[in-house]
Order: sequence, then C-alpha cells, then structure tokens
Amino acid sequence: MTEHKLDSAWSIWEQRESSKGNYGDNLHRLCTFSTVEEFWGYWNNIPNPSQALNDGISKKKFTDRSVQSFAVFKEGIRPEWEDSANMNGGEWQISIKLQAGPLDDFWDKLVLGMLGETIDPANEITGARIVHKNKKDSHSYRFELWLRSRDRNLADEIRNNMIACMNDGAQAQKLVKSDAAYKEHRH
Repeated sequence: MTEHKLDSAWSIWEQRESSKGNYGDNLHRLCTFSTVEEFWGYWNNIPNPSQALNDGISKKKFTDRSVQSFAVFKEGIRPEWEDSANMNGGEWQISIKLQAGPLDDFWDKLVLGMLGETIDPANEITGARIVHKNKKDSHSYRFELWLRSRDRNLADEIRNNMIACMNDGAQAQKLVKSDAAYKEHRH
C-alpha cells in the first residue's frame, strides 16, 4: 500500500486541566505522524472536542483525565508562545458559542486545511488549538491558528483562507472575518 507523505510531520497534543503546575507541565504529546494514513489512524481514535472538552455543565473525562485543549503543531514545535518557532509570531483567535456538531466540524476543517496546506501561506503556520472557554450553561470555544511571524499582510491572507476553509460546506453557522481577532505573541 502506498503511503501519502505530508509536507511536514505533525504532533497532536492535549492540555490537561490541573490546578497545579504551569502551562507547559500540562501539555502532553499524544502522537506524531508524517503520512495521511498515520494521521487518520490517530485522528479516528482521539475523541472529538465535543466528547472531551468541558461543555459548561460538567467536566467531561475520558479515561483518567479532563482536557482543556487539543492542539496540532508541526513536529518539533510545542504549542507554547515561548517556543522559538512561535515567539516572534502571533495567532488568529475565533471565540464562538457552538453546539457539538459545528464545534467538531469547524475543528476538523481547520486541522485538515492546515495539514493539506489549503490555508496559505502554509509555511507561516506552526499549528492550531481548540480551547474550551465554557462557563455554566455556555458552550464557548476558541479556535487558534498560530503563525511564525507577525507580518500582518500574511496574517490577513491566512485569516481569509482559514475562514473560507472552515466555512466550506457549512450548513448553518458560518464564520466571518470579524469573528477572528489577531493576537501577537509577547512575553
């Protein structure tokens, strides 16, 4: 069987909820892949965000842990501002209230668009995260697309491509440019 190589190797991370330790201590790499087949083998066995992230009503647990976020980053880059690939960059953030179906759909499209390099310019992208921001009876989540540099022209092009990718085939809720806010990584 022929394997289909991706242009970059990627890692899937989870950030576990914890009241102790710093952000980096709660990050755990789940897997690394470099082919389409490896990706689907892992992706189909990791819970969707709606299955694992806090829904504002109860803290969901799968196996022995609660998860605050999932991330997919290029191999060798940690989902932290302090990583050398991220420290001079920024990120697009989309904070939105969503139910389970659109949440999982938008996350899948963001990740697939990033891996398939349809969100251009792809060499500027270091990774993506989905974070729950839920409170009682509020299903609020933040999608993040992290960039290598702070070049606003490139960042705006990426935002437009990201929104188009995430909206592709959307039936009900659609994103618009004003849903995305740019944030520079500063220490």
